[in-house]
Amino acid sequence: MNAFEYKIFSGVPKVTKGGQSIDWSTAEAQLNDLVSQGWELVSSNTATQGMEVLASGSQEPVITFVLRRQRHG
Repeated sequence: MNAFEYKIFSGVPKVTKGGQSIDWSTAEAQLNDLVSQGWELVSSNTATQGMEVLASGSQEPVITFVLRRQRHG
């Protein structure tokens, strides 16, 4: 039987004023770093509500990643 350990992390994109342009590069860099350490992406989900930005009236997306890797020992 294979035993796995899991890691969950969330990312919020950087957005320009008015919430028009989305930059996921920070979350992508974190994900790529974890994959290079042997983690495998199992699933991801973007929240439909997102994170409310105070005083802007906009909603920002939040993406959550679930990763796993085989446990040694």
